[in-house]
Amino acid sequence: MREEMAVMLAGALKFAGKASGSSTKLSFTDKGSIANWAQAAVAQATGAGILQGNKEGAFLPKARATRAEAAVVLKRWLQYVGFMK
Repeated sequence: MREEMAVMLAGALKFAGKASGSSTKLSFTDKGSIANWAQAAVAQATGAGILQGNKEGAFLPKARATRAEAAVVLKRWLQYVGFMK
């Protein structure tokens, strides 16, 4: 699920030494559906530009990520931590 992917990304950012105490406020239309345990990670991943919502402004935290979404997220993570341009 997308919120679980955000938690894994936050852990990977911490491992890479790129974790931040991001105070990005969640502005998604479905932010109330994001589990408490995932909110900080979603804020960090979206604040870093690694994860985004859909065109309607929803994050869809309980939705399964597609392979294409996972590939894009991995590419953005690699760029963010400086492993790829």
